[in-house]
Amino acid sequence: MAVAFLLLLAYGSDHFSSLVRNSENRSNGAKANLQMERPAVKRDYNPERTANGKRLFLELCFMCHGKKGEGDPDWKTPGEDGKYKAPPLNGTGHAWHHPMKFLHDYIKNGSVEKGGSMTGFGGALSDTEIEDIILWLQSKWPGELYDSWYWRDLKSKES
Repeated sequence: MAVAFLLLLAYGSDHFSSLVRNSENRSNGAKANLQMERPAVKRDYNPERTANGKRLFLELCFMCHGKKGEGDPDWKTPGEDGKYKAPPLNGTGHAWHHPMKFLHDYIKNGSVEKGGSMTGFGGALSDTEIEDIILWLQSKWPGELYDSWYWRDLKSKES
């Protein structure tokens, strides 16, 4: 019962009702393990912020990451200087492995101090503008990929 109450608090009555309804409709009659089930993640992007993120990305980021966030074709191969080229950010690379805090800090502070070649944009972008860029990039990620990122991000906040 405590698990049901926590799910109700965490996801609201609509999500909880849908979990229960889905579990009751299972053909094998097995009880739902509500602790193990993950509800579908609803993307709730503000269109103005997503459009602003696209504008900022095309203004500041596309030179390295491509107009659609596709990255450099040789992003997995280090250059002569030992540094890697710009990775894809559109869901075909590894950006989805990183929690929001990491993505935000990477854009804000860059990777130069960590041995990379990306300069930080903290002096040029506000925190909200950085989040807008990330929102636009995430809007390109397929649903399953975004769902995986969402749960990883949520778990990172528990640590």
